[in-house]
Amino acid sequence: ATMAMEAELTLLLEKLQLQELAPLFESEAVTELSLLTSMGALMLRENLVDIGVSEQHVQRLSAALFPSYSASAADDTHSVQQDAALASGAQHRGAAADSTTFDSAKGEGMDGDAAEAVELPDAANEERCAAAAVSAAAAAASAAAAASAAGDTVAAATTTAAVADGHNDDDDDDDDGCALEPNELVDVSDEPVPSGGVPRQAPSRDREPQVIEVANMTEEEANAMNDADWILKPLLTADMAELKKTFQRLASDADRQLANSYFANAQASYTHALQLEIPNAEANAAIHYNRAACARKLGNMHLSLRDASAAAKMTKDGALSVRAWWRAAEAALALGDVEEAEAAANAGLAIRPSCVALRRVLASIHSDAKGV
Repeated sequence: ATMAMEAELTLLLEKLQLQELAPLFESEAVTELSLLTSMGALMLRENLVDIGVSEQHVQRLSAALFPSYSASAADDTHSVQQDAALASGAQHRGAAADSTTFDSAKGEGMDGDAAEAVELPDAANEERCAAAAVSAAAAAASAAAAASAAGDTVAAATTTAAVADGHNDDDDDDDDGCALEPNELVDVSDEPVPSGGVPRQAPSRDREPQVIEVANMTEEEANAMNDADWILKPLLTADMAELKKTFQRLASDADRQLANSYFANAQASYTHALQLEIPNAEANAAIHYNRAACARKLGNMHLSLRDASAAAKMTKDGALSVRAWWRAAEAALALGDVEEAEAAANAGLAIRPSCVALRRVLASIHSDAKGV
């Protein structure tokens, strides 16, 4: 049986001349205005498109629910936004803080994954936040180049102050509640990196290779080991400016491919970006989060679960962590792993107890367990 629509939502649809959506909304249990407003611009678009609402109607409804929503910026490319952010030293933004409700009838929520990492104002606000974290991380890596040239480590966290101070106050008013937080470079010289190795600087092509001091090893053997390490890690770059440029290019390519639904290509580009081993946990978390979306679209729920869990554990951004735990829970449910799904949902709720999407995941698990 369909649920009756509340009067406030009915009046809004009449005002926008969208009364034709009322039967569809009722059949999909979208009967409260508060449910729509809690989604945020991106999630609203994804869920409505999923249930068959046209783009034109979605834009009209989004513009009414989110006054700062601007459909005219739909054709701006994410690469232009990245360049502008780098030029101004803008601080990165994490994933949208409050887009935590999903369509209960379909089990889709928080983002729906379409146009995942671009977050243009008219449709995809969620993922640009994650991608902006990647771009700002690249800017921070560039700032670290001067310190690196003076003999500092690649993960010179003190060089990030200039990037963190480049806060763009104009970004605070977006309707999705995207939080601006410092994007500090984290010294992970002794921690595992995404590829499973330990971060280290490769020998520069314009200086003598560093001799590895190992007992009973000759200097020739040590030099040969350094050369072999360089060959085995072709994407590891000693020059920080080149590293930043390569990382930004790969991230931008992946974002565009994901926005255009080229999920396999986007997944490959995100993987190459991770192989650069950027010493920044937030940048890597954003890449894992976006790659999880690609894997989900490609039907690889195991990889989606693994990447989403990695992103949730890696980031210090509470909003991104909650969204990543939700994605992990959804992937686990798709795999039939109820225990993993429940653990992921509880991990996200520990950060944000009010998250509606994660509460509904738990409710779904418990109702299935009771045979409801």
